[in-house]
Amino acid sequence: MYKYSAVCGLLGGLRRNSFKGKEVTDIESQTPEAVRILLKEYLKSDYPREEKVNYIERALYVSLIRKAGKLLKFLDAKTKEVIKILVSEFDIFNLKLLIRRIQLNTDDGADMFYWGFTHLAFKDRDPCSIKNIEELKSYLRKKPILCQIFNKSFENFKFHRDIFYFDFFLDGEYLDLLRYISSNLDYNSRNLMENFVSIRVLTYALRLKFFQGRDSDEIKVLLGRRRFLNKDFLSRIMAVSSVGEAIAIIEKDPLFSKLNAGLSLNFEDDLGNIFYKQFLEKRGVNFFSPYPYLTFYLSQRYLIEKLVFIVNEQFK
Repeated sequence: MYKYSAVCGLLGGLRRNSFKGKEVTDIESQTPEAVRILLKEYLKSDYPREEKVNYIERALYVSLIRKAGKLLKFLDAKTKEVIKILVSEFDIFNLKLLIRRIQLNTDDGADMFYWGFTHLAFKDRDPCSIKNIEELKSYLRKKPILCQIFNKSFENFKFHRDIFYFDFFLDGEYLDLLRYISSNLDYNSRNLMENFVSIRVLTYALRLKFFQGRDSDEIKVLLGRRRFLNKDFLSRIMAVSSVGEAIAIIEKDPLFSKLNAGLSLNFEDDLGNIFYKQFLEKRGVNFFSPYPYLTFYLSQRYLIEKLVFIVNEQFK
């Protein structure tokens, strides 16, 4: 009971000091300077010295990783494993960056790695120290799930000889893993995860188009293979000319409404209402669902990505 009370209190504190849906939406109408002030207030000493979107994005996600790390100290084994798999997307990013450094023989990107955090694969080793594929494979053997994702994606890379396809298959394997773990969760948590993954695929498509400059038809072909994705809706957001317009279309879709209802993006309720009415009153004090912790992590993950899209438009 003590441990449960502690994590409830911690989650309440983390929610109060995190982004809210309305707050992020309001940023769209503010000046770049106002956005800069908000980010500096949020990130404090972590605000990057070089004001580029990729550095701001990294700083925002480092903040999320740290918050997730605080939660992981208190969670039961099953919930902890789910959150750890969610956070492993930053290990996926590290693999993308490492492949570029190794295959292109460059030292670029050294300050973009996510490492030194307890629950990431590179918690005790600077990825910059890995100089070739065999050394990387050897290191990943200690992380079976990540190692499997890497090996499957690297085989595709060897076939296509294009780093983009390595990235694409890495991301695909990660999203498939999220869908797989969601199948073992309770009903509410499973629906939340599945809705999140569906929205995540759409925002991934926006990154490919607006950040990487990939062709819309190519994106539709690649992502259209996923059975759970609405291909007509994907075509619709690929037809727009700005990421802001695409986000607006996504957030008006019924699928997003379901996700929003589950995440409580605006955090209107206080902690007592969230936990008492939704969990303790209905299920009893021994109901240890991952749901409240997923609502926190997934809401922040979505809002940070939306904020990055907005910052990318405003800081051009």
